[in-house]
Amino acid sequence: MLSATVNTRLLKKVIKASNAFLNETRVRISEEGIAIRAVDAGNICLTDIFIPKEDFEAFNAKEGVIGINVSRLNDILKAVKDDFVEIECNKELKLKAGKTIYSLALIDPSSLKAEPKLPVLDLKAETIVEGSEFKNAVLMVSKVADNVVFSAEENRFQMIAEGDIEDIRIELDGNSRE
Repeated sequence: MLSATVNTRLLKKVIKASNAFLNETRVRISEEGIAIRAVDAGNICLTDIFIPKEDFEAFNAKEGVIGINVSRLNDILKAVKDDFVEIECNKELKLKAGKTIYSLALIDPSSLKAEPKLPVLDLKAETIVEGSEFKNAVLMVSKVADNVVFSAEENRFQMIAEGDIEDIRIELDGNSRE
């Protein structure tokens, strides 16, 4: 289904970003690249990641969907020090880094939450924030209130929450535009 070689730093970023909100997910493999589109267990955060085949050193794939344990894969990738990882995926996921080969069992994708459809939104601002920073901000906000307001003014992106007796305002670093 998949035979590829990818820069380890890129793979680590993608898996770490996915793991910020997901423990397990479906991965859609196509001739154009690899995609992860999933919603966290609380139906709060959407993860939508696509790695085009051009970002791989080598890429050969057939259409298919697999299920992976993102947390486990993230743990394994933390130990990889090589520049490139070779990926083989048929009945299991094999990662080869240097002289080490990791084998991970795949999860039946039908047992995982279906890929969500993307809503059509006309947003007036956008920002790109590191997944771990956003996850930490959501955790901090959840200590004060059950809902949050996102604000983008003068290229500043903020999360604002007001509770019964407390409030919190978090300015997130990122690339913003109005």
